[in-house]
Amino acid sequence: MKYTPSWLATQINPIIGYGSINGVYDMNGNLSIWIEFAKSTTYGAGSWILTLPMDNFLQDAKGIVAFYDKYGELIKSDSAHIENNKIIIKYPYLPSLRTGNRMFIGFGDASYAL
Repeated sequence: MKYTPSWLATQINPIIGYGSINGVYDMNGNLSIWIEFAKSTTYGAGSWILTLPMDNFLQDAKGIVAFYDKYGELIKSDSAHIENNKIIIKYPYLPSLRTGNRMFIGFGDASYAL
């Protein structure tokens, strides 16, 4: 099922601008989110927080966050986790935040595609 997560931060909230945020999940515990950055995207400050499709979905789960350049090449990957009904990305990889680059967040079967 598709959903649109909210993208927040612990200090200053980011703004997607003309970029995009798309999520998909199933009731078997698989969740994938793609964020594509645009020239108008601002990245906020602090740890990033993304909302889940519903309360108590994948509590205390560990997942992956991966940053890709606009050509689809992996720049960096790291861990993401869920606490208090939210996805937490403690240290976003700021050098990868450029127009056309993408961020993937996956829990469960990380190959679960949009």
